[in-house]
Amino acid sequence: MQKELDNRLSSMLLRGDVRGGDTVRVDVDDDGLVLSVVEKHADGSVSEGSLPAEEKTDEEKEKA
Repeated sequence: MQKELDNRLSSMLLRGDVRGGDTVRVDVDDDGLVLSVVEKHADGSVSEGSLPAEEKTDEEKEKA
């Protein structure tokens, strides 16, 4: 699980989906890890945006 999380976060950083200082929420559902970026607004409110689904890694495909 740790390796999968590291791979997903690395991919997000390289694509520019997340930048230094961003907060990423990690949940687990029936399909595996679900990552979303938590956005903090100037007025102090917070919202979450789900990231587009990624193609599964080879390791995830083997487990399926």
